[in-house]
Amino acid sequence: MGEAWGVICIPTREDFQEFHPDLLAQAGESFLEALFAAYGFQPDILTRGRFKVENSLLVGGTICMQVSDEGWPYFCEHVIKRGVDSELYASTYSEYGQRSFYARNAQGESWLYSRGDDGDEGDPDGLSDGEKKWLALVDEELRTACPPLMMYLRDRDFADGGFDWDRYVPERHDGKLNELRESLASLQALLSKRTVEACAQFIAELAELPASDPSVVNEARSFLEEDLEGFVQVLTRCATLEPSTFFGEWIYGFTADDTEPEGLPRSLKSPRFAHDEITGTFLLVPQ
Repeated sequence: MGEAWGVICIPTREDFQEFHPDLLAQAGESFLEALFAAYGFQPDILTRGRFKVENSLLVGGTICMQVSDEGWPYFCEHVIKRGVDSELYASTYSEYGQRSFYARNAQGESWLYSRGDDGDEGDPDGLSDGEKKWLALVDEELRTACPPLMMYLRDRDFADGGFDWDRYVPERHDGKLNELRESLASLQALLSKRTVEACAQFIAELAELPASDPSVVNEARSFLEEDLEGFVQVLTRCATLEPSTFFGEWIYGFTADDTEPEGLPRSLKSPRFAHDEITGTFLLVPQ
């Protein structure tokens, strides 16, 4: 099918509640896993490296993603043909000059249409019949709010209406680097005490519960026995890295790699920190 670019719009779902809808490009593989699982898609024919999310924005109750790479047309076709109770609107343009349009609305009505740049179906000066049928399934509010979804239509000439994908462009803030390192070192020292009390305090802050809560104490004991050693290793490695991005609401996430301890939960392999402007420190936040 070749390289493709486009826009995919999906409704918000509980499956994605742990991800910031405007920052899916930074979530990477973890978001793709949640997306594919929610839509029952198993990309066995392609590696997951062929599904790239360039940017995303929440538009009303819809997540709109700017995507690239050859995997996405396969995903869209799967949803349209086999995605029972799944809603999706998308348009893509391939390196071979093929424009494709996908729609499955909340009522289960679906349509898939493709044409080449040299296609002559319908009015040569306007939309083809296939494009009109696709457009009829796209909610009018979404058409207005996300013009990039319309950009591959015959009469749009790739115009996107000046849509601001870059509301949350990653930005360097070197002034926060020392604060982040100090916060990491402090947390590492706290957990390195290897006491139930230290772990309970750590978990209590994440769960927003008292450190004396029985469920917190039990979780702390489990963390101490199973995950603490590996997580301290992760923090140690993070403290040596220069952050490449701070974005959105001062959230920064460390991405796990092959050097991480085996068996450690993903939430501990990829810690995320939010900046507390009052205390001037970075606080660990739930995944």
